[in-house]
Amino acid sequence: MLARTDELKRRVPRLKEAVEILEGGDDRIQLAVALGELGRAYRALGDFNRGRVLVRKAWHVAKTCGADPLCRELMPRHADPGELAAAAAQPGQATTEAQRDVEALTEAEVRIAVLAAHGNTNREIASKLFVTVSTVEQHLTRIYRKLNVKRRRDLPAKLSDSSLTGTV
Repeated sequence: MLARTDELKRRVPRLKEAVEILEGGDDRIQLAVALGELGRAYRALGDFNRGRVLVRKAWHVAKTCGADPLCRELMPRHADPGELAAAAAQPGQATTEAQRDVEALTEAEVRIAVLAAHGNTNREIASKLFVTVSTVEQHLTRIYRKLNVKRRRDLPAKLSDSSLTGTV
């Protein structure tokens, strides 16, 4: 907690110390949280490789604990594919053209489309999903084509019919 309130330069040593202490203990969820925070701190300092490695390690620790919400927070693109499919197909409802269009999207495209619809920039989406900005741009091109939209601001309306806007 103290590291979260500290300035960035002092956050890393505090988080490293917390990780060392937690690695010797039994609280694996707190270890995952600390590893994730340390990874984000390194990313904020511009050390993206070290940050990525630590966030992935945090994800694996959280996964072994069964802490699925923490896993989704750490690495949204590794969310359970079944959750996205369930959100796309509401039982008992007629399938509209918009829903069929959205169902044509891949899991990665759904995550990017939802984040874009929520107003995130390409750089923010790339950071949240641990992919490159170029990858986001390529996915958005395919998303626009599949959903038959011309602009980013048209995404929320297209996705609202499919109940995916609350996902991610």
